[in-house]
Amino acid sequence: MVRFTHPRLDDVPLAGVLHALAEPVRLAIVKRLEMDRAAGGSGLPCGVGAGSGIAPATASNHYAVLRSAGLVHARKEGVQVIHELRRSEIDQRFPGLLDAVLLAAGNSPRVARANSAIAASKVSHSSTGLMPACKSGT
Repeated sequence: MVRFTHPRLDDVPLAGVLHALAEPVRLAIVKRLEMDRAAGGSGLPCGVGAGSGIAPATASNHYAVLRSAGLVHARKEGVQVIHELRRSEIDQRFPGLLDAVLLAAGNSPRVARANSAIAASKVSHSSTGLMPACKSGT
């Protein structure tokens, strides 16, 4: 069974969280996970969260950075890895941080391009029923 390492947020420095959020694809993933959470979802498979233009190994690396920064929680369901934003924990440790970053990201052209790729991936994968898998060991 695959076990993922998730840091305690008390052990995560602000610089680590900001580093993870500074990359446009990772920021777009967090934005997509937040939209899923706000809609009452229970997480997204990594292919949907990362978008179709991203290689599975690259998506795995992005998720590993997000996990190391304490931003996401990963769990294995069958052959898929499902990721959830650790929103309440992050808000408790860094009040207002995600709200500010996600609000500012809404005005970023680079994040908008990454979000477009994610939206296109969701449509194409939902119509085929297929989702690219992330490497489950990362």
